[in-house]
Amino acid sequence: MTDTKIAFDPGEEIFAWEAYDYHPHRRGWLWMVLFCLVLFGGALWALISEGDWVMALTFFSIAALYFWVHRSGEDLHRVRVFERAVVIDQEILALESLSGYWFVYDEGVSVLNLQFKKGGDRRRSLQMGKNEPNYFRSGFAQVDLPELEDKHESLVDLWIRALKL
Repeated sequence: MTDTKIAFDPGEEIFAWEAYDYHPHRRGWLWMVLFCLVLFGGALWALISEGDWVMALTFFSIAALYFWVHRSGEDLHRVRVFERAVVIDQEILALESLSGYWFVYDEGVSVLNLQFKKGGDRRRSLQMGKNEPNYFRSGFAQVDLPELEDKHESLVDLWIRALKL
């Protein structure tokens, strides 16, 4: 039996940059102390108030899950935009599956969001690095991917960024 897969041709490369999945926060000793106080305080409160060891275990499980998910947050990715696709390392996002892009750009934050057509509010967020929004606007204009100016950062994302989670 022969393999009938047809390789996807992304076309010519338009522009590229290197990006993190999310901002690699440098957490100081105060952040660590407060995190531990909340974690151990919540677990202690659960044990003292009703002797709920399951709730105490839940606090520690959530903390372990948080650190496990963020263990590789400082991996640098090579992002390339081609005529028909965005390629993040080896992951290919066909431009026809994207409805557009939008920014969260302010002092201390520079995120490019690629919005998918299907999947509700599904998106892929990437750090912009040292690039300004106009760098991306001019590149995406060459492949006819529109900027979605009506999109905004969600309240959850705002709190995650503010608390350096």
